Formats: sequence, C-alpha cells, structure tokens
Amino acid sequence: MTTQPTTTPNVPPLILATLLTCALSACQPCPPQITTPQHHKKTLYVLIVIDQLRTDFLLQHQHLWKHGFHRLITHGLLFPNGKHDHVPTYTAVGHATLSTGMPPAIHGIIANYWYNPQQHKIYYAVQNGPQALRTPTITDWLHIHMPTSKTACIALKDRSAILLCGNHADAVLWFNPQQGRWTSQKPYPPIHEQLPFNTPDQIAQRLPNYWEPLPPSQTLPDSTPYEKSPFGDVRFPHPIRHLFHQAPRILMVSPPGIAETFRIAQWIVQTLQMGKDSIPDFLAISISPTDYVGHYFSIHSREYLDIYLWLDSFLGNWLHFLDSTIGTFNYAVILTADHGVANNAHWMKDSLHTPCSVIVDSLVQQLRQRAEALLTEKWGPPPEQTHWIEAHINQQFYFSTEALHRYKLTSSQVCAFLREALFAYIPDIQQVWCLPHDYPYAPQWLQRSYVPDRWGQLYYVWKPCTYEYNTPQGCTHGSPYTYDQQVPILLYGFNPEQKGTVLLAVSTRAIMPLILWHMNHTLPPPPYPYDLTLVHYMRGAR
Repeated sequence: MTTQPTTTPNVPPLILATLLTCALSACQPCPPQITTPQHHKKTLYVLIVIDQLRTDFLLQHQHLWKHGFHRLITHGLLFPNGKHDHVPTYTAVGHATLSTGMPPAIHGIIANYWYNPQQHKIYYAVQNGPQALRTPTITDWLHIHMPTSKTACIALKDRSAILLCGNHADAVLWFNPQQGRWTSQKPYPPIHEQLPFNTPDQIAQRLPNYWEPLPPSQTLPDSTPYEKSPFGDVRFPHPIRHLFHQAPRILMVSPPGIAETFRIAQWIVQTLQMGKDSIPDFLAISISPTDYVGHYFSIHSREYLDIYLWLDSFLGNWLHFLDSTIGTFNYAVILTADHGVANNAHWMKDSLHTPCSVIVDSLVQQLRQRAEALLTEKWGPPPEQTHWIEAHINQQFYFSTEALHRYKLTSSQVCAFLREALFAYIPDIQQVWCLPHDYPYAPQWLQRSYVPDRWGQLYYVWKPCTYEYNTPQGCTHGSPYTYDQQVPILLYGFNPEQKGTVLLAVSTRAIMPLILWHMNHTLPPPPYPYDLTLVHYMRGAR
C-alpha cells in the first residue's frame, strides 16, 4: 500500500481545467472542420451499441459469424482496442459517454444508480428523463445547428435510449416491462402512440413459443454450474410467449427482444423517412438482451453464444434493410459496446486455475457494518437517526455530514482512518481513494469519472478477478480492468477504401466527434478536449 501525500487541493485539476476551458472557449479555435469528400458523404449514420460485448469474444467466434458481424468486419474497419476509460463500466455511463463524447466527470452520469446527498436518497440515472446529463449529446447538437436532421434512439432499456439521445430527438423509444409495450415520455414527441401492433397481446403474437438454440452453439454444454435462469430451467428450450404474458421482462433476456428492437428501428426509419434527403440523419440502436443473458447465464454458456448468433443474423437483415431502403453506399454504421464483462469467478478457478472470488451482497453489507462499527469505536456514535456512513453504493461511502459536524471531522480524516481498517479487514481490496483529497494522485480513469457533488468521499476498487455481484452464478462488470473496459469499435461505410483491422488504442469518446466531423459539421465548443483519434485516422493522419 502506498502512502498518500498530505496536501489537500482546493479544486480537482480536471474540474479546474474544465472551468478554464469553458471560460476560454470563445477565444480558442474550434476543432478542425475538414470537408468530407463528396462521394463519402452519407444520408444516415447508425450507431449500434451492443450491451456487454468484449472484443476478445467477438474475435474468438469470428469463424461463426456469417451475416452482420461478418459483413462489418470484412468490409469495414475494426478497432479491437476500443476502451471505455472510466469507472464504473455500467450501461448508463457507457451510453452517455458515447453520445456526448465526454467522460463522466463532464457529462455527469456516474452510474446506473447513485446516492443523492442533497435529497438523501438513491437516484436512478434517467428517473427524470435526461435531466441528469450535464452536456449535450450528438442529437442535442444536431437539433440546434441542423434542425432539419432527423434523429432517433431505440433500446429495450430506458436508460440506454434516453442517454443516447439526451434532450432532443424526433423519436426516443424503449420497452416498458411493467406495461409490456414500447413507450416514450416527455420531453420527446409521443411517437409511440403511432406505433402499430404495440399492445402486449400483439407483441406476444410475434414471439416464438420457445427460444431454440442455433446449431453452432450446440457444441457447448447445455447446463453448467455458472448459470442461473429467469426461465425456470437453465437448459434449452426456454419458453418465451407463455412467460411474456406473465412477465413481459422476459423479452429483455432473449433473442426476440433483439428482433423487436430492429423491428422498431425499421418502423422509425420508414416513418421519419430517414436518409431520404441530403441532410444527414442519425439513428442510435442499443441491443440490451446480450447484457441480461450474460448476467444470468454467464458469458461461458450456450445461451450467451447463441444470442450473439441470433444477433449476427438480425444484424445481417438490418443491413439488407438499409441497402434496400437507404442505398448501399448512402449510410454508415458504427458498432461498439457500452462496456465489457468479467469472466465468472468459479469458471476461472475450474478452467484456468486462477484464484478468483465473488463478493456477494451479504459481504458488501458486512463491509459497511464493519466500517460503521470502527468509526463508532474510534470517535463515538453518530447523531440519533443517522449513521456514520449515510450510503454505500458503487463501491463508494458517503459520510454523514451530521456525524462529521458533531465530532468536528473532515471526510478526509474519516476516510484515511477507514482506508487502513478496510485493507486489514478485506484483503481483496486493491486500493482505496479519499476524495477529493487523493484526486491529483488518482489514475486518469478515476479523474475522468469523478463528479464532486455526486460521488462519495471514499472509493475502493477490488483486486483483479474479484467481483462484487449478488450471486456466484452469471457474470458482471463495472471495474477499471481491461475485461470491463475494452470493447470493439467497428466502422462500416465511411470510406470503402479503408478496411481491415487497426491496432490503434481508441477511446469510445472518439466516436461522437467522428460522426459530426463526417457529417461535415462543426463540433460543439468543448468543455473538455475532444478525442479526435478516429477523425485523424479517417483523414489519413496516421
């Protein structure tokens, strides 16, 4: 364990740099606006976000892709070293980063859920729509500066659709598992009211009776100790239509959910007449079932491979639809992921003889209880009806201001004491940071993620191959390690002369600037430097 310097900064450097950049933006040059060659211009840009896709999984099974993945990899540019260089690597954070081109420290989405110290309660990232976003998304920018450009975002998960589009779009649709139908809400247009065949019964009629595996996945065992199932049995076939009537959420854990997502996307393209004029349009599609299948069955299961085989097929059909509707050379596709995923800990032990562990919910609760007891023993009890630790979420402790005031302590003092105690209590902890005190000495992925008014005052990271999850089965994500941060970035249709694999390290923050640049559009004034890696590469500045 390293000794932390004792100097306490007044303002975190990244935040200070942001403020200075904002103040000076009027006198600083805009990012380069390079004219895109006429024959490369597109009328529709499609961002496809696969929820929970690790690069090595895509490449490991490349011989099995016969449709969409095969076409994108063969005729496009693959950047296998894409990276979400932030924490936690969760759905909401990844989608907001992709849509804004900014890190969480700037766009403000720090997790799927976080604690709100001002309201003293847990806050869901999109419980008030896109209000938690602090920077414009690509659709927000197009709405202001290219108002005739049509924009839309679609996902089964509400947080995925909303955070991809931000505050302005012509259509934002997601699946409501309580109602069993596709929906939307203000501030977006009520286009879901026009959506045909959207009652639960009508959706159920489109569903197969069972999820049957495709032949290539049948080489894997049908049942392993690393799986849990929302279907009642981990073995195929899995009932779909019958369970949908009881629990519509089952659509989000099966291939028909992917089919439904692309069906909605086709309807949106046709209804909005996207890609039909010289003004470029933007469509974002997030594929959610892959994530849920990984969480339930693990990435080592037959189900996980099988849902990607189905996705490969649906993706191929989607590209054929764009060919016939937009024109083969009139659209561009960017495919990436919102985060990676860790291997199952027990699979690591059994298959690779690697010592890994799962920190289940009960142990996480014990960690908080232990910390609470240590603080009481050290300084005394907190005020009545309060706790020393007001909240514990996302591997962060939020200290009670009432307790700190009673004993005239700072959060840094309390955190420094707990740091030593936590290392002694749980050896699986890799590092503990006291924020904002340790901010200048923190790694860049933490500096890019820290939002002072939303983060806790103590943040800890588990050792590699140690996972905080509610069950030993399935898989999870969220860490700063490669298995959670590394994702593929596939570019298709931007320039037919550029294809192959590019071993260039690329942040996912580089995708949004690339799209606007290729639209021949000026980038918004940056509150934080844009990552122009992909722009420079596509310009030929290798």
